Amino acid sequence: MYIKGYSQAVIARKYGLTQSQISQDLKAIRKEWRNSRVRNFDDLVDEALQKIDKREREAWEAWEKSKEDYIKKATKQKGKGGSDKPDYQEIVTTEYKAMGDPRYLTIIGQCERDRMELLGHSAAKKIEVSGKDGEAVGVMVYLPDNKRESESE
Repeated sequence: MYIKGYSQAVIARKYGLTQSQISQDLKAIRKEWRNSRVRNFDDLVDEALQKIDKREREAWEAWEKSKEDYIKKATKQKGKGGSDKPDYQEIVTTEYKAMGDPRYLTIIGQCERDRMELLGHSAAKKIEVSGKDGEAVGVMVYLPDNKRESESE
């Protein structure tokens, strides 16, 4: 009933309790919700950090692999084109010197930024809110306990 906007006094009358009892019950419920939210949030943060760690680990592995030199072999068939079998086959071997793929370093950097932001260590971001044509934005606040409204700008 409280979530639907009923006052503590109305709830107390309906159930034959005092407003003080309702207030204490709501306080206990809020504390339980808060603790549950914190645990759930911590679990979500841990899961997100594990995903970031996995992505970063795989990017480091791919970066190291991309720096390894490699040899590529290809078979070329040559002939006059009239028969099913070529006149001869030529195996071409090409050796490549790897420089490392910088895309993996970009992924690693993004993992570091994601981790810092998730942990709340990223740089502060300034956000300006304004109405149409840069005008001030009005805010309406509804106070459910006493059914009053206040307006601020």
